[in-house]
Amino acid sequence: MNNKLWTISAAMLLSGAIYQTATAAEADPGGTMESSAAVETVTFESLDADADGAISQDEAQGNPALSALWEEVDTNKDGQLDEAEFSAVEITGGSEGGAE
Repeated sequence: MNNKLWTISAAMLLSGAIYQTATAAEADPGGTMESSAAVETVTFESLDADADGAISQDEAQGNPALSALWEEVDTNKDGQLDEAEFSAVEITGGSEGGAE
């Protein structure tokens, strides 16, 4: 059941990323926009704002996808994510990590 949840979550994140990319391409078919809506990869370091080696629930608020999956991702239920817990999301969720 958990694998099914991860698969569905990953598919939703990926479809959102594809939609954002397609929308950006339609808005600027010639590719002349200086800033694009390219999907940004979320890294552990980018969410660990205080650089203490863990992502707290407060820090995770910066990524709605990660926040929505918090209960499943925080496997040891200590209220924070270590790099191993976060990496499991990156692997399962593709380039979003995320979280996106």
